[in-house]
Amino acid sequence: MSAAMNANEFAAVIREAEALRWLTENVEPLLATLDPETPHVFGEDFGRSGDLTVIVPLAILKSLVRRAPFIVELRNVPFEQQWQILKFIADRLPRLRAGKLDARGNGSYIAEVAMQAYGETRIECVMLTEPWYREQMPPMKAAFEDGTIQLPKDRDVQDDIRGLTFIRGVLRVPDKRTKDGEGHGRHGDAAIAIALAHAASRAEVELYEYESHPQQPAGGAAKWHDTAEEQALADEEDDAKGRAPGLFPALHGGVLPRPRGTAL
Repeated sequence: MSAAMNANEFAAVIREAEALRWLTENVEPLLATLDPETPHVFGEDFGRSGDLTVIVPLAILKSLVRRAPFIVELRNVPFEQQWQILKFIADRLPRLRAGKLDARGNGSYIAEVAMQAYGETRIECVMLTEPWYREQMPPMKAAFEDGTIQLPKDRDVQDDIRGLTFIRGVLRVPDKRTKDGEGHGRHGDAAIAIALAHAASRAEVELYEYESHPQQPAGGAAKWHDTAEEQALADEEDDAKGRAPGLFPALHGGVLPRPRGTAL
């Protein structure tokens, strides 16, 4: 019994170390490029053995454009490593405002742990029902039409978005499953994560009811734009970096992890 427990514990340590190595080599450099003064949110669609888990961070630029600096896809990753990866990312998102997570089925575990870690005022455990789609999908559709949401260029992500279908007048993911370029199954996973992230970016959260003491940058005080009005006023200053399409890396197949079984 003791030997089996030791073996299990050793395997858990190996999985954690492997996940940390992957995060340090592939994700941390991208997180390091994020503007520390820009608010960020995230959305996550959960999957374990069949569907993908997709994590989409969004930066809310001064122009109110929502930009995803990268997208993470996980396939067949154990629960503990899924939480490890999500927490690694969320802990390093500057000025994290909100996150919305798929709380259906087994996704409820990650969603509840995230809510405990970051607070129920910032994290919402979402049940993806028809009323939720009816409320949240029109604003996301409008964002694509207006060019106020920017994503990494990736064929599978694009196919997930294009696969959204009006069902009984509501834009949502259809029951039909597809395959990616490697023959793996998909079910609109990226589209759902993007919808969750966009909904998080529109959420009204109580984050600034206390006095914070941010580190002061050299040469003056930090500039904070905590409300939509302040951000709109700052729009004239523009964020040239945020408007340059060439800055959005195509991560699929390189940075996006595809561990299988006990790979972690």
